[in-house]
Amino acid sequence: MKDTKLMSGLLTMVIFFSIGAGYVAGYFVYTDYKERTAYLDSQARFAIGKFEDMEKDLKKLYITLQNTADEGKIETKKVLSRIETIKEDISEWESGYKTTVSNLRGDIDDLKVDKLTRMVERLQRDINGFKMRVQDMDLKIDEASGNALGIRKEAINIDLGKISVGKQEALKRER
Repeated sequence: MKDTKLMSGLLTMVIFFSIGAGYVAGYFVYTDYKERTAYLDSQARFAIGKFEDMEKDLKKLYITLQNTADEGKIETKKVLSRIETIKEDISEWESGYKTTVSNLRGDIDDLKVDKLTRMVERLQRDINGFKMRVQDMDLKIDEASGNALGIRKEAINIDLGKISVGKQEALKRER
């Protein structure tokens, strides 16, 4: 019995020693586990913080890109509107140019007609003057013939020089 008591005491001690060693080993394993999980937890929080920062930066980038795209659309609309305005101005200038050219052509034609009319009028005056000279010459010839026939100058009482000079002065005033 002594041996059984001793064995049972020894076994109890071994059991208590095993339990104590298990607790000590468990404590070391638990602290190691706690340190590692704390490190992993801090790394996970650091990674989550970085991802949150990246998400904020991506949102800012998206907003900036969206604003830039909107501004680009607005600028495109402004440029297209300006182009339409320029097209309208060009069409107005073109119609004005065509009208001006048409008017100038008409004026040139009118000037040609006016110039030709003036030239015809001058020629008509010259012809009339020539006809008057011919008439004067005919009258002088008739007068000279009449003197030869014995008709007196006083009977005719026409000064042919005054007639032709007076008409030529009137023609010069008209010009």
